[in-house]
Amino acid sequence: FFLWSFHFSRRSEGRGDPSRSERQMLGGTFLSLFTLNLVFYTAYSKQTKRLDMSLLLDVLFFRRGLDHTLVELNKVISLVGLSMFLIGFAAFAWWDRRKGIALLAQATLLLWTHSLYSVFKFYGTSHIPRLSTYSTIFKEMIAKSSKMKVTAARKVSVLLGAAAQAIIMLWYLAYLSSLYASGLLVAFLGIGHFYLMEVDYKGIPKVRPFGWLPFLLAAAVACLAMIG
Repeated sequence: FFLWSFHFSRRSEGRGDPSRSERQMLGGTFLSLFTLNLVFYTAYSKQTKRLDMSLLLDVLFFRRGLDHTLVELNKVISLVGLSMFLIGFAAFAWWDRRKGIALLAQATLLLWTHSLYSVFKFYGTSHIPRLSTYSTIFKEMIAKSSKMKVTAARKVSVLLGAAAQAIIMLWYLAYLSSLYASGLLVAFLGIGHFYLMEVDYKGIPKVRPFGWLPFLLAAAVACLAMIG
């Protein structure tokens, strides 16, 4: 699972194989975020506004079918990937450059997984509208209809996500040298993608409480960036 992360890290830093502490750091960060999101995001009931472990068991034991499990795990992977990207960027910029790059690379792998599954599952639906409909995006933005505005928000969300993924790909192909500036841009493109994908017709993101973690991490990164 971590091979691509280490390859990216070595390529960026020009160093040898990762140390045991680096492997433990990557594994520990992933497992911690994954477990926390499963417990506090997947198991949170929007109806009762409290944790309901039966919801988690539905996912883990396929009690509502494979499709339901994959959809819910895809949400968790996206949250873990975005959170890890923000943590990795902070580590890269203000703590340990090599460990930060390794975290960024691992986060990228998770976000690519999320993107590929989402396109496979949701392309042509209200979540990811067909490309042929994007020519009406500006008309939908200024429309009086709340439904059309939500449709525009989903399209902008997809475009922001695609832009973030394109920048990451340019990293990997070594076309971008400034990881700090482009990394900060990717982080907030990702937050914008997440916000607009979850927003309702009132402009309020309908996410479970633990889903706000990436927003808090983004706020912390923004504060650190302003401080210097």
